[in-house]
Amino acid sequence: MLPFKNMIFNKYTLIYVTSSNVRIHLSGQDELELIKDTLFLIEKKSKVIGYSENISTSDVVCIDDEDIEKVIRFLPDKNIHNNVSPPIIIVPKLIEDEKKIFQLLKEDLSSFRRVSILLFILSRIEVEILTNFFRYSKPVSLISAKISSLIEEDLSSSWKIGDMAAALHTSVSSLRRRLKDEDYTFTQINLDTKMRNALRLIDCSCGNISKIASMLGYKSEAYFIAVFKRYYDITPKQFYLQRKRQRNSSRLLRSNLSVE
Repeated sequence: MLPFKNMIFNKYTLIYVTSSNVRIHLSGQDELELIKDTLFLIEKKSKVIGYSENISTSDVVCIDDEDIEKVIRFLPDKNIHNNVSPPIIIVPKLIEDEKKIFQLLKEDLSSFRRVSILLFILSRIEVEILTNFFRYSKPVSLISAKISSLIEEDLSSSWKIGDMAAALHTSVSSLRRRLKDEDYTFTQINLDTKMRNALRLIDCSCGNISKIASMLGYKSEAYFIAVFKRYYDITPKQFYLQRKRQRNSSRLLRSNLSVE
């Protein structure tokens, strides 16, 4: 399960509420209650400061800016009205076929296929709401997103801000200034990126925490465990066992349904 407390999204993110109703509190916004079996879309650079429940990593899809740009091309050129759009919109309750289609976004698909699925899912939203949402929060090239992408290309590297500045062909002072404009720090991006990928690696592993720590650039397994526990309030082993129980329960449920 994935706790989003104090996490900044550097991409547009679709989250499907599967387990139970949850409440979410975004920075600068009133708390919202999200109903089970609904989908919600969070705009880029939103910060979640409170969350009532945890969400499975399998129910989260981050969308690349390139795909969002293609979706926007199918929308009206101008805002239909001038109301300021909130940083989150909720898709009406999904039916079974739509749930399966949403899960396809987790697979390695072509850009055309991904955009087609996004358009299908987002077609459930009124065009006025969708248009204003994307026009108000139109994708911009964030330096934090570029940094996160570079870190993900080599997670085992012990990235320093000087290394990143060189990779981006800029100076350390300029990089710090641009990050300050985005209300982010290099240290926080590095941590967020590695912790996000830690969940993915643990979820796909056999529980070898030492190997995962090494893959993420941590020389000490104990230090990695401490960082993970401080970030998610759960140890890597506990997260692995939790996900294993969930997968076993899902398989058992599917097996029982097929027998019936």
